[in-house]
Amino acid sequence: MQQYKQKFIAWSQKFIHSRFAEWFLGIFAFLESIIIPIPTDVMLISMVLLRRERWWRYTLIAIITSVLGGIAAYFIGFFFFEIVREPLFATLDLADDFAHIQAMFDKNTFVAMITAAFTFIPYKVVALAGGVFKVNLLSFIAASLVGRTLRFGVEAFLIYKFGQAMGDRIYRHFSFVVVGLLIIAIVLLLFL
Repeated sequence: MQQYKQKFIAWSQKFIHSRFAEWFLGIFAFLESIIIPIPTDVMLISMVLLRRERWWRYTLIAIITSVLGGIAAYFIGFFFFEIVREPLFATLDLADDFAHIQAMFDKNTFVAMITAAFTFIPYKVVALAGGVFKVNLLSFIAASLVGRTLRFGVEAFLIYKFGQAMGDRIYRHFSFVVVGLLIIAIVLLLFL
């Protein structure tokens, strides 16, 4: 997976420097929420590093299009799960993730959605599962917006504020950064 991520980063650099960079970010964030296994963060971080003054604009594009992609995945799960189950499970090896997501939904759907939208648990799996398990669509959208805003917003802001050094740290320690951000989000949710 790491070699694909490096190839994608190299390939995406062509688009980041083009006038279509924002479109590419939006399309990528949308598709990542459905099927692409490389996180939107890779593209977002690269774009913010290139043009730090546009961090907020890039973040909004990533949030909105990622949530729209999540809604598309929700509807795929809601209406077409029986048709797409075998190809998805075979291609993306989702069976274990899906069982884990079902257990999370059984405990607390809203928290499960925020957690998935915010952490390294594949958002696409939770979005699809949200449709399969017929969770409330408005709760799904609200939780997705909160989770994606926290994830993309905090990352982009930190890179805007601290630059290349922070970008390198986020790339290198992505899992730890996401867990740290999740802890901050949980504390904020509990005390606000």
